[in-house]
Amino acid sequence: FGQRSLAGCLQYIGGPEQPSRVLVFPRGEKHEAHGYQSIELDPHFVFHHGNAFEREDGTLVIDSVHWREFDFTATVDVIPSSIYVGGMRSEMHRVEINPANPSARGKRQRISNRCCEFPTIHPRCVGSEHRYMYAAASPIDHPVLWSPNQGVVKFDMETNATQYWHAGDRRFTGEPIFVPSNDDLDSFDGDEDAGNILVLVHDAEEPDESKRTSLAILDAQNIEDGPVATVAMPETIPFGLHGEFVSAKKWAAL
Repeated sequence: FGQRSLAGCLQYIGGPEQPSRVLVFPRGEKHEAHGYQSIELDPHFVFHHGNAFEREDGTLVIDSVHWREFDFTATVDVIPSSIYVGGMRSEMHRVEINPANPSARGKRQRISNRCCEFPTIHPRCVGSEHRYMYAAASPIDHPVLWSPNQGVVKFDMETNATQYWHAGDRRFTGEPIFVPSNDDLDSFDGDEDAGNILVLVHDAEEPDESKRTSLAILDAQNIEDGPVATVAMPETIPFGLHGEFVSAKKWAAL
């Protein structure tokens, strides 16, 4: 690392005959009896996990974006359009594993046909059971066809319902960030989805390169209604991987 690009350091060697694995490490006396475990799953690759938690019966639940395959040399500049017919699809999945029965393959469920990436939840729910999850997503909800992320999807993990906001035909979204409606990130203010989604949008059709980036602010409870506000950025912000929201209270404490 540091001497080469990501593509030069990593290589995906999975395949249809090679299972993925979840490594489970015990933390605390409650889990010492199970010890270290390696539990098999159907083949896939994961960049980003949305959340994970333990149910009362000991079942471990992991919500992640699963790629069917991945080529680390691929970029938006060189990949062919044919890749969006099948190809390297990235879909939200829920995995359930039972540490008491490590020989059993984990249960893996696809949540939606809509390709997505960069999942996020209310920060108070990290490590605990959550209901809502958001991600940058394709406008195409289809088992084969997909596209780059051009909007934001909201998953209701309790009812399996989804909402989607489309940014525009030539507008592309980065990682969404959930901001609770109050200034205390460690507590709820009413419902779990009470807050806003912040997401940077790149407008590929804007002729002025300095005006191609804007910040869309969505009502997290009703993202289909579109932005409640849009903030023009003073210059173009290149695509990145991750962002962070810092509250006024936390900023003052830095």
